[in-house]
Amino acid sequence: MKLYLLALSVALSGCIVEDPCEDKPDAVGLRPRLRLLSASSTSLFFRGTGYFRDSVRLLDEQGRRVDLPVDQYDEPSDIPFALHGQGKEPVLYTLLTRQYIVYLKKTDQDTLRVEYQFSKDDCGTRNLDAMWVFYNNKKVFDGFLYQTDIVVKKP
Repeated sequence: MKLYLLALSVALSGCIVEDPCEDKPDAVGLRPRLRLLSASSTSLFFRGTGYFRDSVRLLDEQGRRVDLPVDQYDEPSDIPFALHGQGKEPVLYTLLTRQYIVYLKKTDQDTLRVEYQFSKDDCGTRNLDAMWVFYNNKKVFDGFLYQTDIVVKKP
């Protein structure tokens, strides 16, 4: 019997129990990508549209410029933006709103409003429960979790 228990303990010590909380992403670092398309479903910044990706500026609700990482674009139409401000602790279970002004060129500026809500799971990880995105007050995205491409067609 002792030999059986010893063999069983050796066999069980070789089993790996995976932690369900390991490597679970935190939603606070989420950077959605706003994908601006022309009416013909091509990038708004392709030649001939009059818009240039390098001239786009994004300002937050306090009028501060939001840095746009230049080298991280998957598509030439992508504008990534931070869902939550750096250094701020997110409020849980409360609908939060961030508003941006998107300056495409001097004579063309648009409004981007994002509403979202965080929760915390059993692992202590913050999750994105819901996200709504409005572009010029028109709802363009209604999603959950980590879907991060927000496609907007600009006429």
